[in-house]
Amino acid sequence: MSLDEYLGYDEKPSQEELDAAAKLHIELDKMIGLIKTTFESPSGRDVLDFLAAYCRQVSPSYVQGDPMQTAYNEGRRSVILKLMNYLHMDDRTMIEESRRLAQRRTQ
Repeated sequence: MSLDEYLGYDEKPSQEELDAAAKLHIELDKMIGLIKTTFESPSGRDVLDFLAAYCRQVSPSYVQGDPMQTAYNEGRRSVILKLMNYLHMDDRTMIEESRRLAQRRTQ
């Protein structure tokens, strides 16, 4: 017995499922292209700066004694992290960008 069979994955996806997955992949690629076009422009960088601050990119998300607020803060933070991931910013680039944003906000 194969691992797939043991886990219940012995059925192959239907052509309809494969087509739906391919369509989703195409739509995601299109959206990532639009995100890059938007945020790589000068005004898009300003919006990204605003979102980084609003979404608490570098601020602690943990609120002692308040798990709901912590979850809410982490949800906001995940938005900017996902955008930066789509912009292909690695961890080092995100840290440098965060420092740049923090300096810009204090000026």
